[in-house]
Amino acid sequence: MKSLFKRNLKIYIIPLFFIAATFIFTTFAWFAYSGLKRVSTDVDIQSWYIEMKKDGESVTNNIVISLENIYPGMDTVTEIVKIQNKGDSDASLSYHVISARIFDTNVEAVTTGPNQKSLENILSHDYPFHININLSKHYVKKTNDETDFEVSISWPLDSGNDSLDSLWGRNSYDFQAQENERHSLNNSYEIRPSIKVVIELAAEQYIESSEYSDMKYNLGDVVLYDVVQNKKCNAVSSTCLSTNVIDYNNKLQDTTVTLLPTVYGNYSLSTYDNYLSTLNSYTSSWNATTRGLLTSDIIKIISHDIFNSTLNSSQISPQIIGDIESNNDYYSLINKARTFNGSFSFMNNKFSYLASNICYWADINEQNQYGYTVIRNNENTSVITVGNENTTCNVIPVIIANKNDL
Repeated sequence: MKSLFKRNLKIYIIPLFFIAATFIFTTFAWFAYSGLKRVSTDVDIQSWYIEMKKDGESVTNNIVISLENIYPGMDTVTEIVKIQNKGDSDASLSYHVISARIFDTNVEAVTTGPNQKSLENILSHDYPFHININLSKHYVKKTNDETDFEVSISWPLDSGNDSLDSLWGRNSYDFQAQENERHSLNNSYEIRPSIKVVIELAAEQYIESSEYSDMKYNLGDVVLYDVVQNKKCNAVSSTCLSTNVIDYNNKLQDTTVTLLPTVYGNYSLSTYDNYLSTLNSYTSSWNATTRGLLTSDIIKIISHDIFNSTLNSSQISPQIIGDIESNNDYYSLINKARTFNGSFSFMNNKFSYLASNICYWADINEQNQYGYTVIRNNENTSVITVGNENTTCNVIPVIIANKNDL
């Protein structure tokens, strides 16, 4: 039964509706009250012009993505919408999934208890097919700054859960058969798509609000930091290290920023058993606040590439990691990797500050005894795999820097 569904299942139309807020592809203006020119009522007027483009063509605020077929083993379908700020005021961007229907069921977010999840989180992780969404940057600066709003839809041939694959295969087949029968009995009946997702995308004037992204600390940005003086520095030296921001969306309300020293530095090699002692010894002369690099740090970073960052195993099909929103999602992913003796991969050109020719440790954390290693696999990809007791890799500390020192 499982193989029958995997080979023959076809869902003919699956539109995902991306309903943006009223600002998109429209020109607005507002008064910038801080722009008084004289002691009079004259104020500057700033233009508001946010444009969305797909495949180079401008699109309106209603974007429909349609698929003729979706089935286990399908090629991943990807969509990219470029958001460009052509106005002369910075804009803050956000989005959220406001409704979702899977076949005949309206999906509800779990909003209470320890397992609370957003709709986006459920669509990404709770089905054998995966709908992943990503906003590359949560703001666009004035005068032609841009960011990407991305979607990927995938259904691995073998998710690792045979009963779940078969169940959803049957559900998909039955739903389409039901819709086709209704249409055959009544030609005016419009066959419903199997999946419908409504997403609200919003832009607001960027102001000094605590919830807005801190534009000075984007994921991957280079920061020179002196680990002895405990402050920003201007030229690389033995204590002034080149680091990269590893916070995905550092906000104005955050008092610290997380920095990873360049993976190309000179570090101490160690086995996993001696990881902590090596880390403490290496940073003994530092005054900066530090901790070990966690596997969750790396996984959460690379999960934002919803096209190419994958869980791989010889026992199951490659699977897009998808955005890891919570620690529960992270531990579920890690447990799946262990169950199927899997590893993770990411694109070097996407995360060049994580790609190293010499392996380095990512400590899983104190809850278990597993240590992961990160190393460049080839010109295009790097891999994250479980190390063994004889593996020796670099130990790279993470710096927690106070923004007041930057």
